[in-house]
Amino acid sequence: MALVYNETTGNFDDIQAPPIIRFFRLQQSVPFYQGDSVTLSWQIDGANHIFLDDKEQSSNSLEVSLDSIGQKRFKIKATNSDGIAEREIILDVLPCPTFSICPSATVLHKGRNENVVLRWNVEKARDIRLINGSETIDIDASGEATFTPIEDTQFVFQAKGNEGNRIFTHIIPIKLRESASIDFTINRQFSYPNLPLTLSWNVINASSVSIDDFGEQPDHGKLVVTPGVDTTYVIRVQDAFGEERRTLTVRMLPLPVIKQVLVPTPKVDESFDISYNPPKFEVKIPIPTFDSSLVKLALPNVPKFKDLFFVERINPLIKKRVKNPFLSLYSYFFRK
Repeated sequence: MALVYNETTGNFDDIQAPPIIRFFRLQQSVPFYQGDSVTLSWQIDGANHIFLDDKEQSSNSLEVSLDSIGQKRFKIKATNSDGIAEREIILDVLPCPTFSICPSATVLHKGRNENVVLRWNVEKARDIRLINGSETIDIDASGEATFTPIEDTQFVFQAKGNEGNRIFTHIIPIKLRESASIDFTINRQFSYPNLPLTLSWNVINASSVSIDDFGEQPDHGKLVVTPGVDTTYVIRVQDAFGEERRTLTVRMLPLPVIKQVLVPTPKVDESFDISYNPPKFEVKIPIPTFDSSLVKLALPNVPKFKDLFFVERINPLIKKRVKNPFLSLYSYFFRK
């Protein structure tokens, strides 16, 4: 809004003037690198509409990201019914240094004096340094070095951008850890089908423990299982070095088949008496007879032995003495 003297009327008339841009600037100072975020701010009087790169704005500042290298332009435009006001900012976006660092390992076994080999290649940078604790050394853009850390440490790579002011860093942490200790047992490795068995485990220095088909488990525990066939149980343990596993295999024995049972005859080493009382009947029971016309109980008339024809009576008055005993037996029966 402006006041203009009107010679005809002798008065000051209000007239509309184009917008006035008081300032348009960046809150950060150069240099700018790819990936930086910058804040654009402005102050404009007498504007009905304000545009930044053709996008209308309702505030007096905006944060933008520098996502590409090279020359970057930001243009602000303010308008009203009487005119347009514009202003532009031009800046250069530089590429950031690139760090390509390959350590042979980032986790070492504690107490084993293991080595770590660092291989690096740094581009788009200058004044490169490697910091290890309190030691700082200047290094080439590419190379390798071997270290033997005894505790957790960090290797810091420092480099300046090509413009020579801003410092960029890349950190490689090295940890020393103990590997997991796994004790995984079962009470029997040979069993009959469907008999209960007990799995037991004790794990140290692990971040997680699981058993196949049974899921996550605590570091210490027991589990009752009833396998019906040959089964392999697997425990998986996650530690600082990755996954460790142990296996246990249970074999099933064939069920016994009974073909015959032999019972030994008892052996009686001592004699003993058996006594019993026969029953007594008060009623007289007649004994049946088998005499009939078909059955006769009378015994046949059997001749006596002395009446046989080949039997010879010995005369008691005749006595003979025989010296030969075998002859005497013969003569006893056959000689007179």
